[in-house]
Amino acid sequence: MLARALRTRAVARLAVAALSLGLFALAGLALWSTDRTARDTARLGELNEIANQWGALFETLNVQDASVDDYVRAGDEVGRRPLESAIGLGSRELDWLRAHSEPDRRVEVTLVAEAHESYTTMLAQLVALGQRGDQAGVLRRAKAASLMADTLRKQLSANIASRRLEIAAYLQDAKRFNNRLKVAAGGVFSVDVVLLLLCAAVLLSHQRRVERQAAESGHRAQHDALTGLANRALLSERVDDAVRAAGPSGAAVALLLVDLDRFKEVNDTLGHHVGDLLLQCVAARLAGAVRERDTVARLGGDEFAVLLPTVGGVAEAERLAKRLLHTLQQPVELDGITVDVGGSIGVGLYPDHCADTRQLFQHADLAMYTAKRARLGTAVYCPDGNDIGAQQRTLLGELRRAIDRGEILLHYQPQLDARTGIACGVAALVRWQHPDHGLLLPEEFLPLAEQSGLGERLTRYVVTAAVNQCHRWRSDGWSLPMTVSAAAGCLRDPAFAGFVLDLLADRGLPPGTLTLEFGEAVFLSDAPGVLNVLAVLRDRGVRICFAGFGAAGAIPAFLRTLPVDELKVPVTEAASGSAVEVGHRLGLRVVAVGVDEEDTWAEARAAGYDVGQGHWLGIPVPPHDLAERLAAGALTPVDGAH
Repeated sequence: MLARALRTRAVARLAVAALSLGLFALAGLALWSTDRTARDTARLGELNEIANQWGALFETLNVQDASVDDYVRAGDEVGRRPLESAIGLGSRELDWLRAHSEPDRRVEVTLVAEAHESYTTMLAQLVALGQRGDQAGVLRRAKAASLMADTLRKQLSANIASRRLEIAAYLQDAKRFNNRLKVAAGGVFSVDVVLLLLCAAVLLSHQRRVERQAAESGHRAQHDALTGLANRALLSERVDDAVRAAGPSGAAVALLLVDLDRFKEVNDTLGHHVGDLLLQCVAARLAGAVRERDTVARLGGDEFAVLLPTVGGVAEAERLAKRLLHTLQQPVELDGITVDVGGSIGVGLYPDHCADTRQLFQHADLAMYTAKRARLGTAVYCPDGNDIGAQQRTLLGELRRAIDRGEILLHYQPQLDARTGIACGVAALVRWQHPDHGLLLPEEFLPLAEQSGLGERLTRYVVTAAVNQCHRWRSDGWSLPMTVSAAAGCLRDPAFAGFVLDLLADRGLPPGTLTLEFGEAVFLSDAPGVLNVLAVLRDRGVRICFAGFGAAGAIPAFLRTLPVDELKVPVTEAASGSAVEVGHRLGLRVVAVGVDEEDTWAEARAAGYDVGQGHWLGIPVPPHDLAERLAAGALTPVDGAH
């Protein structure tokens, strides 16, 4: 019971907090003691000095009284001089006492000063009588002065005694305080020792717990939390080990990448809880269908992998892939609901298809996309049977993980009002910050995304990033509408409109902040849900842009019936096709694209375009660069990129 209590976080925090308070209390007592000692020392010094001044005044009075006696006995000029010198004594001590005595003790100083002043006057009179030769008068005045001196001596003795008593009482009080402080310090010190021992016990308990958790953490670091399978890191280690063990001419190593079909539909319709149950079921099925020496891993989302460290060849790997697919395709009951599961499996082999681990992953990835795109179920990597180049195959294998790693960036190109020349919006243009190839332009990877089925996922990523940037700019005081190009496949997903509208609402942005740009292929699609998704978006305020016209910028007749707000037309095509005039007749805003020279901008304005976009008006730049240009008022044709 005690050991369990010591391991609890609350006990550890309580012990540390109590020890900290105890140390603070001990330090506070030390500071308090030091301060009290300093104050006591200063006060005792003051009291001693006051007592000393009273004593000095007492000694001065004795000197003056003795001078009177000497003068009376001598009665000549020699005896009178010491008396004259003694008359002024005592004033310095009285002045000091007036300045330094406490307010409630100044009355006694005043009384002594008055008596001393009377005594000094008597001495002066005594000297005057002697100078006149009045010996009888001298004797009478000397006797009176002696009586006055006795009275003053008694007053001074009383004051000195009072001060000594005060000093004694102060010392006694300081002694009592120090005794109490010693007891308190001893008590606090004892408590601190107990708390220190408690903290040591807690620390040792936690150290043992950390050592136990280190082993558990090592396991968690290499395994997926939901399914218990190996994760990407552990899989990569085992693939490296298998490739090294096989060697260039050894046994084949096969890597199978598995991607589930319709998993998103399960999540969207039945909820993430059922989706998690499905992933756990898939993990159990895959693990139960392979050999003991094989490794099953979950790479993330609905993507799994199977490593076959030794395999007889392509035929055996393909046979196992088909068996795994058959196992996956069996219906599964989750929370009383029967769910059909499907998937696509890509197979890559070393050394048949690649020279290293990295290529093995890339080629298995490519084979999986081939199986998914062609709906083959399983596919083995075939270098000669693929219709894209080697570099593109490599990029395709990396593109999916690039989204997860945040390598996909957005640059922003300003759109200028054709009448005023002021920025009225921005277009979000996608870039890929590739770790090896640098910044890739969209034409280098967007076609691959469309081919591989990644277009919809990439669109959601880009729309999210663009809306987040709009929100940040809005917080900084810049209200900039954003145009984002979207993949056609998004409109075949009934949930896409809800995704966009929820995202805008969550960021507190009006729907009109976002313009979604689609090409001509979307509007020619006969998919029944496409127009419904467009209509929902437009009815809720999201603007729709139509880009990608035929020859001479001709505007299709069907555009009159579609939910569109904006046209994008190259300036060179618009002149012959009168696209601007037709667009305005339909009530649409017309955007000139490709404004890369000053003459083109002049031509676009003359043709009646509403908005311009192009390198002469401003090159695509990262968000912070565009914000700096906005703040500087630099987004004009004169200051644009030439």
